[in-house]
Amino acid sequence: SHFPKTQVCFENSHPKHLDEPNGSLITVCEPKPDDFVDMDGRKVNIVWQGCPRGAKCSGGKLEECPRLYDIHDNYCYLSTESNETLANIHKLLERWSIDAHCSVNEEANVDVGTWAARPFFHYSRVVGELECGYDPSLLFLGNETILKKGKAVPLFLLEQTEKDLWLALHPQVPITIPMTCQAARTIMFVCFGLATIVGMVASFVWSVAQHLMYLYYGAFVESPLYVGLTSLILGALSRNLYQRWLERKKKEDRENEVLRVRGLVLNRLEEAANEGRALDAERLKSDIAWAEHQMSRKGRRNMVKFVWPHVLGDINEDNRVHKVVRTENGKSVTYWKWVAPSAPTSPSMGGIRQRMVRFDQ
Repeated sequence: SHFPKTQVCFENSHPKHLDEPNGSLITVCEPKPDDFVDMDGRKVNIVWQGCPRGAKCSGGKLEECPRLYDIHDNYCYLSTESNETLANIHKLLERWSIDAHCSVNEEANVDVGTWAARPFFHYSRVVGELECGYDPSLLFLGNETILKKGKAVPLFLLEQTEKDLWLALHPQVPITIPMTCQAARTIMFVCFGLATIVGMVASFVWSVAQHLMYLYYGAFVESPLYVGLTSLILGALSRNLYQRWLERKKKEDRENEVLRVRGLVLNRLEEAANEGRALDAERLKSDIAWAEHQMSRKGRRNMVKFVWPHVLGDINEDNRVHKVVRTENGKSVTYWKWVAPSAPTSPSMGGIRQRMVRFDQ
């Protein structure tokens, strides 16, 4: 079986003959009896259509398409140049929309409208960026639709004002927001929320403080002597408690510092003992002070003045450390040597390991 063939013919846009008084078109493509069968013997159906707006048709054929269009398969399609321009506009609006979404600088978007979820931009700005001709008809003619969940959605949203034409991507046209932008906006919103909470708390505290100040002032006006004496007593008591707390905290910190420095001394003595060396106590003090407080002269001075005397007393009472005093250049120099309790000992040595000891100069 043969399926009928369809032939599209266009009515003349500029007819040469007008036979009827009302000016109806005389078509040149009017079929003859033998025109209904092609060379393959198939029936041909002639379909008449009006000439596209702005195009030129003659003899049933499409001879010329309007501006911005090209002829292809007897139809008018947007030209390649027009499609490229629309694609560039789409990419530019997508980039600007992302920048507007991610930007926190209000001055960067002074020409951005807020009529919809997507930002609008001046068409003149788009033309200047792409360096293309100012042709709004291209937007209206080429505002093609895309399928979004089965619905036809225009690519652009257009808003005409007295001064300019505004355009934006349709809210249903997908845009991929970078992860860095999403993270930055999330951090910004979190910081804004925290700042709001801190501001609310600070405002509440300030309001409470103001209320207490008003109460205090009112009580002071009514009985100044009683309120004044009570304030002095409470102030002195609070100062005394605060000073005692500071002294106790300072003492605890110093005790912890003594324990830490003593541990450093014992570790260095044990490491030196593994190499058969005894360490100069004064040099060890200086080395530890510089190692712990390289950038603070005050820290080194406090350690030597307040911490080291306690460490020295603990080391002198520690039977795991052997003390040797030698005279060098007319001065008495104290050397410390670590003696591990589990080390092999001899009764004649009084618990000191039987190995040669080298004193560091």
